[in-house]
Amino acid sequence: LIGSFQKDTEGNSIENKTYMPKLEKGPDIFCKAVNTLKKKHPKLKVVLTGYRRQYVIQELEKINVEYYYLKNSNLTQLNELFNCLDLYIVGSRVEGGPRAINECSLTKTPLLSTDVGISSLLCYPKSIFNRDKIDSILECETDIEYNYKKACKYMIKNYMKIFTKSLFGN
Repeated sequence: LIGSFQKDTEGNSIENKTYMPKLEKGPDIFCKAVNTLKKKHPKLKVVLTGYRRQYVIQELEKINVEYYYLKNSNLTQLNELFNCLDLYIVGSRVEGGPRAINECSLTKTPLLSTDVGISSLLCYPKSIFNRDKIDSILECETDIEYNYKKACKYMIKNYMKIFTKSLFGN
């Protein structure tokens, strides 16, 4: 099971049913990654949640990948979803987070990501793939303990201790 829990479709394209990708979130990259991994794991399936998932759904149907879509998930359900995944893929091009990197790290969900936002700070180096060479995802490795320790280190309460110590030596 591969997860993706973020918006992927431009809102104004839903009304006219053109379903344009929200490019900064990289749903096209996500779908290419899934299609590439399908060659190695032909029975893979995708779990989606959240609003505006039309683009990914139409692309998964084109490449004949089975998916489960749970539109409205509360925090308890979201935690359960992270914990049932074999892999979460972040395909984003531009983001400050993305929040899914923290969520995967803290729930110990295996994660592969593009080099975006905080990925190089929290993710195991071999889990970052080149979005322009999608086949590079096949060479990636995950390390949930590495990601978990990094995420814990940079949680606000822990980071502030490190920051304060570096400023004041206390």
